[in-house]
Amino acid sequence: MIFSEIILSYIILNILLFLSYIGITLLSLLSKFEKISYRQNLSIQYGLIVSLFVFVALPFILPKQEFFEPVAKVWSSQANVNKQIVNGSDLIEAYVSFSSSKKAIPVKFDYLGNFFMFLFLATSLFLFLKISKEVHLLLKIKKNSYLYKKIGSLEIYVHDQIKVPFSFALVRTSNIILPQKFLEKKENFYISILHELQHHRQKDTLFIYFIYVAKIICWLNPFSHLWARSILEIQEFACDEALLGQKRVNSKNYANCLIDVAETALNQEKSPACATGLLFLIECNLIKRRIEKMLTIKKYNKARVLPVILGAAILSCFFTTTIIASNFVQDRRVSMLQATKMADKARSESSFPIVVNDLVLKQMNKYLGTPEGRKFMSDAILRMDSYKDLVEEKINKYHMPLEIMAIPLIESGYQNLPQRKNSKWTAAGLWQFIPSTARKFGMLVNSEVDERLNVEKETDAAMRYLLMNKLAFNDWLLSIMAYNMGENALESAIQKEKTRDAWKLIRAGNENDKNYLAKVMAAVLIMKNREVLE
Repeated sequence: MIFSEIILSYIILNILLFLSYIGITLLSLLSKFEKISYRQNLSIQYGLIVSLFVFVALPFILPKQEFFEPVAKVWSSQANVNKQIVNGSDLIEAYVSFSSSKKAIPVKFDYLGNFFMFLFLATSLFLFLKISKEVHLLLKIKKNSYLYKKIGSLEIYVHDQIKVPFSFALVRTSNIILPQKFLEKKENFYISILHELQHHRQKDTLFIYFIYVAKIICWLNPFSHLWARSILEIQEFACDEALLGQKRVNSKNYANCLIDVAETALNQEKSPACATGLLFLIECNLIKRRIEKMLTIKKYNKARVLPVILGAAILSCFFTTTIIASNFVQDRRVSMLQATKMADKARSESSFPIVVNDLVLKQMNKYLGTPEGRKFMSDAILRMDSYKDLVEEKINKYHMPLEIMAIPLIESGYQNLPQRKNSKWTAAGLWQFIPSTARKFGMLVNSEVDERLNVEKETDAAMRYLLMNKLAFNDWLLSIMAYNMGENALESAIQKEKTRDAWKLIRAGNENDKNYLAKVMAAVLIMKNREVLE
């Protein structure tokens, strides 16, 4: 189910943000010992950001395989130990079972899922509105500024109200906004332009959107805020390092510019989101660290092996965490999309009229979405394999579709059942013939002999009965209905409803065993997609 993947993705995102923060901390420690430069650190962080969003999408992409026992499984109905298979009418509430507990905990999981879907949609809407608001603010500032210079897609503006220079990226333009007062100090003006250009070169103005989105979505996670803050710090140090390392500015002039901006920035009410700036993080400790770095650093190490090893280690942690987290919760229920894919695969191998609708989906969830249903179907298919050669021989003899093999899955679970004594249930055998129909097709049924338990004879009779119905109604689905309810009753239903559409007849209430055809169709899909039982 989609909401299960959304919940898993949200859990994975929060865990990966924690791991990312740990990775930033480790890399920053190495930077202090000059084992890795800030620019290398920043490149690794940006690679991790891209990987982070890729790994978050993995629950939607990964095949539904159990690498280990899931912590929790979601089923389509509560278990009922008194029934071998749960009746279709019982599929009312989803429930959760935990691997550490033998008892299932009933939960109206659809309501829970709807709540999370609402929460997800509300968060998405809030995020969209928040980003739209911030982008609108940037556009408003840009509109109220005057253009100082334009070089290709780069546009430099001057504004008389802002206190701190900043830069931001839009779809077609890279923008720099500078305080008008900087025109009075050419050195500060020049340094600010170089600093903001470096933000664009480092792609800071692009990745700031990813950082902002992650921080908003995971606003309850303290590590998302620590992670975002750490990257913003590294962005500034990387800019400082680039400008000083390339000797494009004097370190003392750069430090003085930083101090001048810090003095004016104290009066800045709010720094625009989705933008980077010379001094968005106005803290004495950070400013001091930046100035100390400017005045003392002389050489920038270009380590290559260590950053690659650390980056690979963090990515390995990402992958391992994603795989483990993807198995926390497993939704055993079948969605219409999954059922449709199963049907497409089944149709590609046969001309049998395979149909997926709400009735079939309900029965698929009965056989796949409940523990007892899965056990029944797994055991039945295992028993089917022991009769496969004989049944296929009869199917080929009468030129019938292999999907007919699904009928005993529903009738008897491929158990050659004798007729019950002292019961209204008079059917017997794999194919569950009643005595009158068995005699009609040449089987001996009396107090001493019951040829309905002769697998070869009953299978041959079943083929002849189904083929007779197919010739009479010219439709395999109607043939299967007639097998269950009798050809005369089916003909009466067709005359009454004035339709030969099997599903319309069923929806009008014309069945002997409720949901019989839907059960057979569900069994066909499972039989031709056995991997769903693994």
